[in-house]
Formats: sequence, structure tokens, C-alpha cells
Amino acid sequence: FDDEVIVYYGQEKYIYKIQTKNVIRPGDVSVLKNNVEAGKAQISLMTCWPIGTTLNRLVLTGELLRIEK
Repeated sequence: FDDEVIVYYGQEKYIYKIQTKNVIRPGDVSVLKNNVEAGKAQISLMTCWPIGTTLNRLVLTGELLRIEK
């Protein structure tokens, strides 16, 4: 938690702060629903969990802190 994720897109640097971590079943997409307050951007990152298996998914969600040019 509180780690920063940096994404470069369109000549800009987007910096997100990780706020939630969920381990879910592969078919469960409810965690991807946008539950953010109006006007706040977020990012969701998904990977297999445990690593190298197809048993579950690890989903991290972060809130946009700032954009740098």
C-alpha cells in the first residue's frame, strides 16, 4: 500500500498511489467497477496469483496523485 505506480502516456507522466489490494477468482470482475468519487481518476492493475498459476487474480487499485509534463 502507498507505493507509487508511474505510467508514461502521450508525453506525460501519470503518478498513482496504490490504495487497495484484492485477491479474486478469475471470473470475478466486480472489483473492476469504478467506485471512485466523482472527479477522481484511478488505475487498476491485474495479474495472476499465485505467480505462474491461473488459480486467482491479484488486483491493485490506485488513485491519481498528479500528472507531470
